[in-house]
Amino acid sequence: MKRARKFLVNTVILTATALFIRMVDVWYSVFISGKIGTEAMGLYQLILSVYMLAITFATSGINLSATRLTAEEIGRGSASGVKSAMRKCMGYSAFFGFASCAVLYAAAPLIGEHWLGDLKTVSSLRILSFGLPCLAFSSAMNGYFTAVRRVTTSAFSQVMEQLLKIGLTLIGLIVFQPQGMEPVCLVVVCASIGAELLSFGYSVISYLTDKHKYYGVVPKGDQPPSPKLTRKMLRISLPIALTTYMRMGLVTIEHILIPIRLKLFGVSSKNALSVYGAIQGIVMPVILFPMAFLQAFSNMLVPELSEQMARCGQGKIKQSVRINYIISRVFQITLIFSIGVSGIIALFAERLSAAIYNGDPQVTFFLQLLAPLIPVMYLDHAVDCMLKGLNEQVSSMRYNIIDAAICVVMVYTLLPVWGINGYIVVIFVSELFNTFLSVRRLVVVANFRVRAGDWVVKPILCILLAAVGTNMVLELFPAVGSPVLGAVTAIALAAAVYLLLIRITNAFTGEDVRWAKQVVRG
Repeated sequence: MKRARKFLVNTVILTATALFIRMVDVWYSVFISGKIGTEAMGLYQLILSVYMLAITFATSGINLSATRLTAEEIGRGSASGVKSAMRKCMGYSAFFGFASCAVLYAAAPLIGEHWLGDLKTVSSLRILSFGLPCLAFSSAMNGYFTAVRRVTTSAFSQVMEQLLKIGLTLIGLIVFQPQGMEPVCLVVVCASIGAELLSFGYSVISYLTDKHKYYGVVPKGDQPPSPKLTRKMLRISLPIALTTYMRMGLVTIEHILIPIRLKLFGVSSKNALSVYGAIQGIVMPVILFPMAFLQAFSNMLVPELSEQMARCGQGKIKQSVRINYIISRVFQITLIFSIGVSGIIALFAERLSAAIYNGDPQVTFFLQLLAPLIPVMYLDHAVDCMLKGLNEQVSSMRYNIIDAAICVVMVYTLLPVWGINGYIVVIFVSELFNTFLSVRRLVVVANFRVRAGDWVVKPILCILLAAVGTNMVLELFPAVGSPVLGAVTAIALAAAVYLLLIRITNAFTGEDVRWAKQVVRG
């Protein structure tokens, strides 16, 4: 299979998987929120914020190490190097996975009482701790599968985990019929851990079967492993781990502070958790849902850019036509896509709210308010992936730490004064600041050109025209049926008109496609 075709196939598989998972996540969030209420959803989100910090300790940057080391050894033509790299990555995962499990289990009472201010969270945290070693090993294996371009295994594992989580949650809620926030959270986290364990079992079997098959990817004439692989692994993983610890610690503090500082504004404890649960549990999954179309493409850039950099050398990135072409096209695709998504969500927020959450005006308001940030959020994710592929992961994480620290200070100072409006200000400042720093660093490292007229101005005008046209058509021929059908009809029509206008205005031309084929074929 040709390189370009394999990249495309893997990207399509990952995109379909990410799209399905995000669709399920949105439905699951709405379903759980409807079953347990936004207050319990807020408590569950607080538990998850601590769990995400624990996952950060468990994985400690091993996913990128496994991807980078495996991709580089493949680029060198060393099958034995791939084996050696993965043995070291799995040992690293074992140490951090079991250590984080022990720490979270032992510290759960302290965290529940002093961090979260609610002892009802202790049992859930202790149950979640048992999934950390599995997540650590899975992170290394997923890095391997990404590097060898066998993404179907990790994709199927993720889909299976999501379906199992939903099924086990439904069974738990029906069988045990929990009453109160603590029993409900226990059912949900037990379902989540059960799904993670079963998915981990599948990944282990797949990895043990697949690791003997990667010789088809490695060129003939096996080379010895790179010297000092352990040092290279630690050089990649530990800086990411340390910076991620700091960032996730600050993010966790920020999330814990949000309901606490909202209370000082005069919001009741129940309403503070409800607002937090609505934004984090309902609105943000909807905002980030379309990013599934870009996420897989962006993630596949890490091994792609790593291999290209290994061939041309760290100091010759600016001279690499292929690398700089890839970066330019990622900017182009990300901006055109995200500006369209932003316009559609902003202009059809009421229809979306009616379709997913019975027209809750609070959900509509936050969707409209946060929609303009979508291009910034999506571009930030793409740029972070490119920086990681170019061995600039430390810079990316440094910016994330600075951003998280500023957020903590702003949450602490603004929320008691401005309430939820202060939290919205924090989100805007955070996303804009982080993206600015990341793009600035990428400009320094690489040599690419942004066509602002084609990639920004034209898409904005196109989505405005598409939305106006769609609204005119829907007024003349109003959709009948369920709110879901109405929302799907409006979004599909607006998207079709937008893509047509993008092509007519030459924001994305046939020349771009031809150039892409020539560069990829090399």
